[in-house]
Amino acid sequence: MVRPGDAGVGRRVVRTDKNNFGPRLGLSWDLTGDGRTSLRAGAGMFFDDSALISTTTLQPPPELQAFYFVLPPFDPNPLTGYADPFGGTSPVSGDLTPPLAILPGLPVTTLDPDMELGNVGHWNLTLQRQLTEAMALEVAYVGNSGWNLNGMTNPNQAVFGPYVTRATAGARRPIPALSDAFTITDAFNSSYHGLQSTLTHRFSRGLSFQAAYTWSKAIDNASTFGTFFNIPGQALDPGHAADLSNDKGLSAFHVAHRFVLSYIYELPFLRDRSDALGHILGGWRVNGITLLQSGSPFTVLDSSDQSFDGTSGDRPNLIRDPNNGPKTPEEWFDTGAFVRAEGPVMNGTAGRNIVFTDGIVNFDFGLTKVIGITEGTDLEFRWEAFNLFNHPNFGVPKNDLQDGIGFGRVLSTSTPERIMQFGLKLIF
Repeated sequence: MVRPGDAGVGRRVVRTDKNNFGPRLGLSWDLTGDGRTSLRAGAGMFFDDSALISTTTLQPPPELQAFYFVLPPFDPNPLTGYADPFGGTSPVSGDLTPPLAILPGLPVTTLDPDMELGNVGHWNLTLQRQLTEAMALEVAYVGNSGWNLNGMTNPNQAVFGPYVTRATAGARRPIPALSDAFTITDAFNSSYHGLQSTLTHRFSRGLSFQAAYTWSKAIDNASTFGTFFNIPGQALDPGHAADLSNDKGLSAFHVAHRFVLSYIYELPFLRDRSDALGHILGGWRVNGITLLQSGSPFTVLDSSDQSFDGTSGDRPNLIRDPNNGPKTPEEWFDTGAFVRAEGPVMNGTAGRNIVFTDGIVNFDFGLTKVIGITEGTDLEFRWEAFNLFNHPNFGVPKNDLQDGIGFGRVLSTSTPERIMQFGLKLIF
């Protein structure tokens, strides 16, 4: 491992990627010649800088080397508190002149010197049709493909073999003096294909709405940057660096079906009356957002380390469809569909992201009325309810086979409970 400025190393440890050519192409065609129907197509190449490099201090100046100690949360030293958590006895002593030696057994993070910027090719084909003076329909196919996407692997995982034991995990690492050697590299890819349709009604005769439906599929071999960003239901440890194809599956953000309706409607009742009844019951406006969405995928893991490599991202064996479960908070999926893959084994037969969470059913609703006080002065009353019907949308269940009786239980929701708020606004 080398640092910028070491002998034979320049200012950068990653070679500059100089072949990023990003062309764009767009076409449009008036199919009927009357300006009411159009066919549009577009494609382009894009490049993605790694969030890991942008947000993580991986290359500090030679005179500065950062290190830190993690204290248990809300558990400072009872005598000195957070100001001196070690009670005057620092675990760091001796010469602290950088570069500091890496202690045996510590994890490190490195950069692949041949890493390139992530590439994303994007394309779409869209048909648009004006149905009325206020309404238009749009149907589109949207796709993209990503390659050389940046992510994290652990090439210092213990080498697998038929006669290994957990006790020999450290000695079987390519660099036994270290534990995990996380490497930011460009070994990942993704794909997305979706049918996206939208029906839009511009505000006319007191009504405005937009209804959108998407049917899509997203696939990748990593949806997170490793341990830096945690997505519920996804493995924290990177997959086995020797075979990333084993992690190909649905993306963590895959949503097969999604329908969203947003609307504003001015109620026509009594709005033109100027008497007391009109002032009280007339002039109301309703608005809302309705969301219906299918569940997201997650991975069932077995943290008992049946691969005997010191990591917790192994998967168990699959014996039947786990999505035919009770769908209750006590047991969301069929927990009996998974059995432990007795080690030593690299991974069980269960794939990545093959089980689905609860979907989302959510109704946000609002009522608004503007009351005229004087000329140029109005009072607006607003009542809003989020998750109007207080529908529970269950989150990711316990997905670790090692959890025992807690395995498969739902302990959280993906959306908050019903929230209502009232407001008065004076407009002058």
